[in-house]
Amino acid sequence: MKISSIHPKAGSKIYLLGIDKPLTWTKSNGGFTVKLPAELPGKYAWVLKIQPAA
Repeated sequence: MKISSIHPKAGSKIYLLGIDKPLTWTKSNGGFTVKLPAELPGKYAWVLKIQPAA
């Protein structure tokens, strides 16, 4: 999933609520791309939590 409206800093962690481990993500041109798991927790909506780098 590509998101262009947010620009997390290197070292930030991105979580999908309902999953304990951080997701894999990369900076891309104009935002970032996050790899979602094959099985999502829920059917209709998902929430990403971005934990900024310290």
